[in-house]
Order: sequence, then structure tokens, then C-alpha cells
Amino acid sequence: MEAQSSVDVTTAEAALSQHSLIKKSIFSVPVERLQSESERFSERINRAECGTSNPDLISSIPHMVNLLTSLQGFENDVFKQWENRRVELEGCYQMKLFGHDAEEVVLSLATTFSFLYCRCLSGLENIVMLYHAEWVTSALVRQKLQTNFMSSKTSPRL
Repeated sequence: MEAQSSVDVTTAEAALSQHSLIKKSIFSVPVERLQSESERFSERINRAECGTSNPDLISSIPHMVNLLTSLQGFENDVFKQWENRRVELEGCYQMKLFGHDAEEVVLSLATTFSFLYCRCLSGLENIVMLYHAEWVTSALVRQKLQTNFMSSKTSPRL
């Protein structure tokens, strides 16, 4: 599973978890035990009990040492590759987690903006309605005053 192919936080987390499980399998190879067994065999071959050593067995000792050295080198290489992959998966997980959190923040901001926008529109509607009511009231008052003024001019005074 490529780290870049993780589509969400859950998938990235599962890849990281699976990679951690693989570590147990990789590092369960008993290289140190093989090393100690090799040394024990080499000692037994070198100190032959009957006084003569088997030349074939003696010649196999350097080959066995080379194999163990290669195995230790492979173990180190595998560990480095495993660690590099772990860092890559961890980075992908963190990136997906950040993306998920960013989506939640954007959604929260959009909801808040929508709410505030509606409140502003509602407030503007109220202001417009109040202004209109004030304008109508002023017009009615002017009309009434004008009517009173006109009626006071045309009506005879006592």
C-alpha cells in the first residue's frame, strides 16, 4: 500500500498500524543467536577432538562468517528501509489528519459565515423596515400637519 494512495485518515492510520505489525516479523530473525551458534560451531571445528580437523569443515568457517556478515548487513538495510517507510507513512498520516481537521474548520467557518450572513440580512431587513416605517410615519405626520395647517387657514376663526 503506497503512502500516497491513502485516501483518508482511517486508511493512513491502518497502513501505519500494518507497517508496525510487519516490524515484529522482520526483526524476529534471530541474527544474534545465529552469530553465537556460528561461533560455537567454529570453535568445535577448530578444536577437533580426535586430533585431526576436517579440512572441508575448516574451509566452511569463512563462508559461514561471510554469510552471517551478509545477514547482519541485510538486517541493517531492512531496518533502514522499514524506518524510511515508517517515516513516509507517518508523514502521510499527519498530512491526512491535518487535511481532515482543515475540512472540519472550513465547514465550521462556512456554517458560521452562513449564520452570520443570514443574521446580517435579517438585520438589514429590519433596518429597511424600520426606515420605511419611519418614512411612512413622517409622511403621514407631514400630511396630517399640512392638512391641519390647510384646514386652519380655511376654517373661520372665532
